[in-house]
Amino acid sequence: MFTIKGKELGIDLGTANSRVFTQGKGLTVEEATVVAMDTKTQEIIAFGKKADDMLGRTPDGIFVAHPLVEGVISDFDLAEAYLRYLMEKADPGLHLIRPRVTVSVPTLVTDVERRAIEDACIQAGAGEAVLVDEPLAAATGAFLPVNGPRGSMVLSMGAGSTECAVLSLGGIVSSRSTVVAGRFFDTEIMRHFRDAKELLIGDQMAEQIKIQLGACLPGVYAETMEVHGRDLRTGMPRITETDTAEVYDIIMPHMGEIVDVVISTLETTPPELSRDILDRGMILTGGMAGLRGVRDFLEEAIRIPVRIAEEPMRCVVYGCAADFAPNVLERRQNEPNSNETKA
Repeated sequence: MFTIKGKELGIDLGTANSRVFTQGKGLTVEEATVVAMDTKTQEIIAFGKKADDMLGRTPDGIFVAHPLVEGVISDFDLAEAYLRYLMEKADPGLHLIRPRVTVSVPTLVTDVERRAIEDACIQAGAGEAVLVDEPLAAATGAFLPVNGPRGSMVLSMGAGSTECAVLSLGGIVSSRSTVVAGRFFDTEIMRHFRDAKELLIGDQMAEQIKIQLGACLPGVYAETMEVHGRDLRTGMPRITETDTAEVYDIIMPHMGEIVDVVISTLETTPPELSRDILDRGMILTGGMAGLRGVRDFLEEAIRIPVRIAEEPMRCVVYGCAADFAPNVLERRQNEPNSNETKA
C-alpha cells in the first residue's frame, strides 16, 4: 500500500503582501494580504489586489480588512479564507491532494499565535503546516550559509515588523524585533498630515509618499509630490505638496529604534560569532530595504558592513521553499550579478 504525496508550498504570509512558491512551478502568487467581505451576506467578494483597490472606497455593507496585523492573525476566518485563496491560486488541483505548506512567522509570536496560523493552514486545505521563523527564511533566501558554524546576520524589514537575527548551525542564536516597520511609517505619515496640515489622507496615499519620497539621508534627494486628502476644517477635498525633507523628518525619529534592535541583537551574540559578523556584515531583506539611503545609514550607525539582498522582498518565500526546491536557490545564486548589491 502507498500514499500519494501532495505538492509542497512555501508561503510568505506577510502583513501587507503574501507570496507562494509551488513545488515544480516556482513563484506562483504575489498578492496583497487583503480581503473584502459583504457584511450582509458574510460572503468574501474579493482577495488580494482587487480587495486592496477597494480600501477607503467602499459603501456601507462592504468590509475590507487585513487578516494579519504585525504578522499575527487578527481575524481567523478571514485568514483561513485568504490562505485557501492563496493555495488554490498557486495550484488549482491542490484541493484533490492536500499539500504540505511551509509558512513564515515572526519570531515574536506566541505559542498560541503560532497554533492559530497552523490551524488556519489546515482549515484552509493543507495536509501539514510547518512554521519557520521569518529571519531564518529570509537569511536562507538571501543565500546566507545559515547551516554552517560561522555566524550570519540578517535584518528583515517588512510591513508589520522589523526583525534582526544572528544565525548559526541552522538556527537563530540571537534575535530582537520591533513593530517599527513599513506600516508603522505609513501611520506616522498619516498622523503628521492630520496634525500638522489638518489633512486626512488614506493608507494608500501614505504608502505612496513613503515609497516615492522616503529617505534616510538628509539633503541628498530633493523631490516633491502632490498629496490628496480631505480638509479636516472644511470637509472638502484638498491638494497640498510635500517633499523629501518633510518625509525625512517624519521617518528619521523612529529609525533609531531599528538601530537599537540591531545593537541589542549584537550585544547578546556570543563572542565567537561576533567576529564573523564583523567580517561578513549584515544583509537587509524585506520591502523596507528599498528605502533610499537605508544601507548607508545603518552602516554609519552600527559600524559593520551592510548590503541589500538580491530580490529583498522575495527572500522569505524563497527561504520557505528551500527544503523542497534547493535548485532554485542554486540557480539564482549562479545567475550573473546575483550577489551584487542593489539600492
